[in-house]
Amino acid sequence: IKVIPQNDVLRAVLLIGVAFLAFYTGNVVAGLEFAGAAAAGFAATAAIGVVGSLLINALIPPTNPLDGGAEPFVRLDAITGVRNRINPFGAIPVLYGTVRYFPPIPTVALPYSETAGWNVRIRILLVLGYGPIKIGSSIASSSSTLFYPGGNGSADIGENVRIGETKIKNFDDVTIQIGDPNNITIFTRDIEEEFLSLDFISTHEGAGDNNEVPFSDNITFERTTKVDTDAIIVDLEFFQGLFTINNSGQTDWAEVGIEIRYRVTDPQGGWVNVNFNTWVPNWTARQNTSGFHVTTSSTRWAFRSSVRKTSRFWVRFEVANDQYDVQVWRRQTFHDGSAVDSTRMRWRSLKSEHSGMPFDMDNVIVMVLQEE
Repeated sequence: IKVIPQNDVLRAVLLIGVAFLAFYTGNVVAGLEFAGAAAAGFAATAAIGVVGSLLINALIPPTNPLDGGAEPFVRLDAITGVRNRINPFGAIPVLYGTVRYFPPIPTVALPYSETAGWNVRIRILLVLGYGPIKIGSSIASSSSTLFYPGGNGSADIGENVRIGETKIKNFDDVTIQIGDPNNITIFTRDIEEEFLSLDFISTHEGAGDNNEVPFSDNITFERTTKVDTDAIIVDLEFFQGLFTINNSGQTDWAEVGIEIRYRVTDPQGGWVNVNFNTWVPNWTARQNTSGFHVTTSSTRWAFRSSVRKTSRFWVRFEVANDQYDVQVWRRQTFHDGSAVDSTRMRWRSLKSEHSGMPFDMDNVIVMVLQEE
């Protein structure tokens, strides 16, 4: 469905009217009995058409295709104040003098997010240009890296680097490094992130308690990583919280048990279950001491919460370099509450990780921003 701007409709109607008036007037003039009437009629038609079109274009100019939201570059509004842009095949900037600058994002090092508990961490790499580059009184070069907060050049970064119109020093939980890509320590992986928003809704939602026995769900979604993947990251969230409310109106525990498995895409291999004892810190101890009602094991991960707040979790596991199909299974749900339960789980994103620094050019200075 394409919405046509109202000014364009009015402009089209007026142009049709001008064309009709020009045609009618030309015919009238051409039909008069005097020498050269036909030529005069043609001239009248042309004159009315040209003058009418010029007047309409002046009063109601044609719509610019970039007005109303279309944009030649992809923008990251929430993080970069809508001015940084992803610029495919663009030139490396060369800066002269003192400038206010909105550095581009290289297509080989796109921003990505990480989730943990109730926090989301954003990492973004920006190309400042050929070095050395001076920020305030501090210089970033191939041999000098600037750090914020609390490092070399921290005060100058806090004062001169901004998100939108707000100085970095006015933000909490922001880390910045500026220098040669090989000296950057907070953006060392090439990660491609696919946002999914796939909701796992238990078929027993609102069913009340089940006499201390978990419900069986067995709901799954499948997606495919990018080619040449060395590690896979699965981001999950309980966007409405993970909890129940009992008949007394008190918040109580809820649990969800999951499995993740993967296989080589082509040629198609057999499914392999992710071993959470290997890839989830302290999982071996937690499954033995947390008193889960849902089934847990080295290949069964479980979440347990009684908090009315969005909770996010992720697991990263390494694989041999290839392309993979990935399945997430919601196997079981348990809740103590009998009045209300909130256990909806969402597969938020799938990330494909490639080894090596994603952006590296001689004598080019980059800035990496990490925001929580």
